[in-house]
Amino acid sequence: GLFIFSRISDVRSILLGEVIFGLGTGLFVSPNTSSIMTSVPPHRRGVASSLRTISFNIGFLASLNIAVLTMTQHIPYQIASRIITLSYVSSPQTSVDIMELEAGIRKSFLLQAVIMLVAVLFSITRIEKKYK
Repeated sequence: GLFIFSRISDVRSILLGEVIFGLGTGLFVSPNTSSIMTSVPPHRRGVASSLRTISFNIGFLASLNIAVLTMTQHIPYQIASRIITLSYVSSPQTSVDIMELEAGIRKSFLLQAVIMLVAVLFSITRIEKKYK
C-alpha cells in the first residue's frame, strides 16, 4: 500500500493503496497481538499489552517524523506547512513548490515502504513451522 502511495497518479490508485494498506494492517495487527499475548504468562499479559501499545505509538510517532523529514528534504518546512494549510498565495512559484512537495511525499512513502518491507522480513522469521 505504501509503495502504491509513492506512485499514485489518480484516485483509483489511492483507493487501491488504501484497500491494500487496510487489509494488510487488519491481517497483521490482530494475529500479531494474539501472538504476543499468548507468548507471555497470564500474570504478565497486562505488561505485555502495554509494551505492545507503547511500541505501536513510538512507531507511529517515528513514522510521522520520518515523513516530515523526508518531505522537507525537497521543500522548506515553512512552505510545506503553508501549502498544506492553504495559506499559500497562488503564484507561478506555487506550482513549482507543490510539485516539489509532491516529490517529497512520494519519497516519504517509498522510504516507509522500504522500512515496512524490512519489518515484514523480521516478522516472517517469527512464523512457527508445524511439522507433521
